[in-house]
Amino acid sequence: MEIRVETPQRSGEGAPRGGLRLRVPPPAYAVLLALLAWGAQAAFDCPTLVGYPWRLVAALPGAAGAALVFWSFSRFRGRRTTVHPFGRPSALVVDGPYRVTRNPMYVSLTAALLGLALFIGTLPFFLVPLAFFLIMNTVQIPHEERLLAGLFGDEWEAYRRRVRRWL
Repeated sequence: MEIRVETPQRSGEGAPRGGLRLRVPPPAYAVLLALLAWGAQAAFDCPTLVGYPWRLVAALPGAAGAALVFWSFSRFRGRRTTVHPFGRPSALVVDGPYRVTRNPMYVSLTAALLGLALFIGTLPFFLVPLAFFLIMNTVQIPHEERLLAGLFGDEWEAYRRRVRRWL
């Protein structure tokens, strides 16, 4: 897990704006939220909300999420641009799963977290996909969209109007 704390060192375009900014990669949020759910589950001995037959359904969002993340990564590699959420992309990827959602990697992580929630079956784990969605939607994605707007201008704006943020 990589956590970087940045402090403003220069002014001008692209400079950090005041205060400390914590950069947490999205998969780290997913892991941290799952660990918090596990801790809450252990502390409060939460009842199981989803029984055995339905737990088998957990494999569906988990497998779909895994397939989607690999497909998404392959599109970035094909365009020779960074997959790092804090990197500077050299190309705007708009094909493959990016025709349906602007954030298929975050959709895939949310699906995997939903699969985990179905498998474990307790309330703390069902809160994890929701919390992840809210963090991505309010913290991570707006940062990335500002960067893409600055780098790709009209091309980004046309893509943003054409394709939904999530689904």
